[in-house]
Amino acid sequence: EQPDTGLESVVYTPPRHSRKRKLIVALIIVALLVGTFMAVPFLRYGFAGLFVSKQVVLTVVDSANQKPVSDAKVSLGRYDGISDAKGRVVINSVPVGEYTVEVTKKNYKLLTGTHTVPILMPTKDTTKKIQATGRTVTFTFTNAISGQVVAGVAVDIEGSTAVSDDKGVANVVVPIKQAEQVGTAKAEGYNTAEVKVQMKTNDDQKISVKLTPTGKLYFLSKRTGTINVMSADLDGTNQAVVLQGTGKELDGETSLLPSPNWSSLMLIARRDADRAKLYSLTTNGQLKLVDDADVSYQPIGWVAGRFYYKTVSNSLAGWQNKAETIASYNPESGQRQEVDGTLGSGTNYYDMVAQHFTTPAIVDGKVVYAKYWNYGGYVMEKSRSTSIVAVTVEGNIKTVLKEVPATTDIYADAGLTKPGVYVVRLGRPDNGKEFYQYTAGKVAVAAIDDTAFYNNRVSYQMSPDGSRAFWAEVRDGKTIAFEASKDLTGGTQVSATDYAPYGWYTDSYVLYSKNMSELYIAPAGSPLDGAHKITDYHKAAGYQGYGWGAGGSAY
Repeated sequence: EQPDTGLESVVYTPPRHSRKRKLIVALIIVALLVGTFMAVPFLRYGFAGLFVSKQVVLTVVDSANQKPVSDAKVSLGRYDGISDAKGRVVINSVPVGEYTVEVTKKNYKLLTGTHTVPILMPTKDTTKKIQATGRTVTFTFTNAISGQVVAGVAVDIEGSTAVSDDKGVANVVVPIKQAEQVGTAKAEGYNTAEVKVQMKTNDDQKISVKLTPTGKLYFLSKRTGTINVMSADLDGTNQAVVLQGTGKELDGETSLLPSPNWSSLMLIARRDADRAKLYSLTTNGQLKLVDDADVSYQPIGWVAGRFYYKTVSNSLAGWQNKAETIASYNPESGQRQEVDGTLGSGTNYYDMVAQHFTTPAIVDGKVVYAKYWNYGGYVMEKSRSTSIVAVTVEGNIKTVLKEVPATTDIYADAGLTKPGVYVVRLGRPDNGKEFYQYTAGKVAVAAIDDTAFYNNRVSYQMSPDGSRAFWAEVRDGKTIAFEASKDLTGGTQVSATDYAPYGWYTDSYVLYSKNMSELYIAPAGSPLDGAHKITDYHKAAGYQGYGWGAGGSAY
C-alpha cells in the first residue's frame, strides 16, 4: 500500500492535439510502407501472386501476313500452352506478376519479350508476332464426298505443324529446299492423307486436299471368276478380298447383308455343300456357320444388332411342324434363336392343315408378320384364325395383336406400303378380301384396295437412325430416286436417271447403284450425279431391302 501523504492523486491526460499528431504519424508511416511495397515490382507481385491468379490469353500471328500461327509453344516462365487453329493460346491459373514470354515454333525465329499479368486491371488478349524463316503453304481441307470444309485437321510436314481452322485452312511454314517435303494430314473421322510440298522458290503456295471419311464398305465381287466378299474405303481405294469364294457359290442365291453400321456381315452362300448356308462374317474375314438346315433363307433384316430371317424347309412338307421358321442371330453374342415356327398336321395334300407366314418386315424396331392357314380338300373344319404378330427384339417376345376369324382357306400377302406401315391382305377362295394395317404398335382395318396395295410395294432403305427413307419408283420407264422423312413428308427427288437406292452409310451418306453393277456414294439429301463412284460389284440376289439392310434394292 502507498503511504497516505495527505495529497490528492492527479492522473495526467495528454492534450488532444498530441494524440492526433501520433495518429497522423502512424498513418504516414503505413502509407510510406505501402507505397514502397507497391513501387517495388518483385515485392508487389511476389506478395499478390500468393493469392491472385488469372487466365492469360495470347494470340500468335505471322509477322509477314498476319495469319494465325497454330501449334506454337508459348511460355510464361514455368507456365506454357500451345496455340490453336486461330493462333490463340489460353493459359489458366497464372499468378499475377511480370514474366519473360517465349514463343517457339519450327521454321520461325524465337520470339522473346515480357508480359505482365496485372493485379487490378483485367488481362488483355495480347498479340505476339513471330517471323517465319521459311515459306508459307496454305492448305484448305474439304470432305472428299460432301465438299464441306474440315476443321481440326492436324498437318505435319517433317516436323512443321499446323491445325486447320473453322474454314478448313491451315498455314504451315516449311523451309525452301530442292527435295520434295512429305507429311500427313489427320482429322477425327477421316482417313489419314499424305500431303506433299515442293518448295523451291520464295513464293508461298496454296494446296487443296480432299479427305475421305473413315469407314469401309463390303460388297460381293466376281472379278476373279468366283464370288468373293471384298472391302473398300469410301473413295474406292484400298480394295481387298475379305473372304475368298470357293467356286461353288451361285449367282441366284448368294447374298451379303451388312448391318446398318457396317460392323457385322451376314452371308448366304453355297461354299462347301450342294446347298446354301447362312454364315456370320466379321469385317476381318472370320467366318462362322450360323444355320445349315436344308432350307431356303429369306432375309428380313437387322434391328438392334440382331439379324432376322425366315426359312422355308426344302425337306419338310408344308403341313409338318416348322416347315417355316423365323429366327434371329446376334453376332456379338454368337447366339441364334428360333423366334417362331409354323404348325400343321396331316399326311398328304388332301387331309393337310398347314400354317404359313407372310413376308415379315421390321416396323419401328419390331418384326411384324401374319400367320394364316390352308387346308386340304378333305378337311371340313376350317375355322383357324389368322394372327397378326409383332416380335419385341429384346427377348424375342411374340405378341398377337389381332386374331381374324376364318371359315375357309386364307391366302395372305403382306408388305410395307410406306415406312412404319405394314399392310396384310387376306384373300378367300370366293375372291373376298380384307386388309389390316399395322402401325404405331396397333392393328386396324385398312381402307385400301388391291390396286393401292400392290402399286405401293416399294423397297424402302431406312437410315440407321430410322428417321429417313431412301427409295425409288419407276416413272415413264425411268427409275426415279427419292429421299424423305420416315412418314414420306418433305421428300426430295434426288435423281431423274437410272440410279437406284442401295443403302446408307451412317446417317450422313446414301449408297446408290447403276446398272446393278456400279456402286456410288453421295451426301444424304444431295443429287445423285455419279460424281463419287466407289467400285464395281456383283449384284446381291433376291433381297428386297425391307429390313433396313443394304445392298438388296430390287432395281
